[in-house]
Amino acid sequence: MNIIHKIGLNGNRWRQFIRDHFWSIGIVLILIGNVLIFSKDKTVRKYYLYRDYRYFNQVIEDIAFPVEVINEAIVDTYGQPRPGGRIHEGIDIFCNWGTPVVAVVDGTIVYKGRDKLGGKVIYLLGRDNRVYYYAHLSRFAVIQNGDRVKQNQIIARAGNSGNAWSTPTHLHFEIMTIPWLLPLVMKNINPYKSLIETDTYMCLLDSLNREGLEIP
Repeated sequence: MNIIHKIGLNGNRWRQFIRDHFWSIGIVLILIGNVLIFSKDKTVRKYYLYRDYRYFNQVIEDIAFPVEVINEAIVDTYGQPRPGGRIHEGIDIFCNWGTPVVAVVDGTIVYKGRDKLGGKVIYLLGRDNRVYYYAHLSRFAVIQNGDRVKQNQIIARAGNSGNAWSTPTHLHFEIMTIPWLLPLVMKNINPYKSLIETDTYMCLLDSLNREGLEIP
């Protein structure tokens, strides 16, 4: 009877532990699965995304413009075909080499590193639970994976890394929503309207106009 009683007590303790730490246990199991199935980079991205995703108090806020200076008005090329059967899933913002690139919202750097097409890239998870992707960067600011950043904080410098090595300097910018968390699914949306409605972009267009450049 004592053995059975002890087993019962231990079982109750385990059940209470699982109830108290349900979300933490779930995230750990997901990350273990990612390590076994996916690359280290994708696992890092998911760890910080799950850690700082706002499960109950999502914040809706307007974005800032992602660069401090532009060379020309942005054009809506979202959805246009690209080599290899790809489509363009973002907007290209042409600017000078080394132009400061900023966080468009308060959020978390869920990944800072490299990928094949984007070269030096950053994934930023905003408090609005959207992911902002910056590509073709020349260098990063002093930030690390998991760092929390503020809107308009400089996080990188513009460049032409990745498959943009033969093009003029620009920032490739994407916005992704998260329709499913488990499994993680991210869906691109057209960032053009959000970008052109920012106060900074309007000021930059005025500056280009004063310089006598033609704005479409």
